[in-house]
Amino acid sequence: MSDTEAEGFSAQFERALEIVRERVLPAYAAQSDWVEQLRAGLWALLMLFDEQPELARLCVVRAPAAGPEAMARCREVMQRLAREVEREGSELARAEVRAGSGVQAVGEALGVIHARLLESESARLEPLCNGLVAMIVRPYLGTQAARRQLGRPLGPGG
Repeated sequence: MSDTEAEGFSAQFERALEIVRERVLPAYAAQSDWVEQLRAGLWALLMLFDEQPELARLCVVRAPAAGPEAMARCREVMQRLAREVEREGSELARAEVRAGSGVQAVGEALGVIHARLLESESARLEPLCNGLVAMIVRPYLGTQAARRQLGRPLGPGG
């Protein structure tokens, strides 16, 4: 990728991140309970990605493969998400949580979304919501709390 292409991609990626922030942060902030914040934020993200599959592919598939600068930006976003998960989750944890659990949970969730996007051009992401919430809360709240997430109706407040 040339410098000009890299700059263009970087600008496109930053615009995409802004769109994601505009949709996800208000949904997350509207909830007071950490699990409900995760659910609402993930639901907003998955619905946005279902509405705009090219945006999803840009953020999750293309950006990490777009060169060192884009990869560094992806890593920065992922680390920010992981810090938020660890900060909130650790406060609620019923037992000591292994260091790096937030990075692992966010990485696994992104991996699931990535795999679904590669699976099919028309793959829907919103059905992943309960499983992703369960995956993220398990290290902090335990297996039973994670299982409860799997049985909930889809959507925020589900």
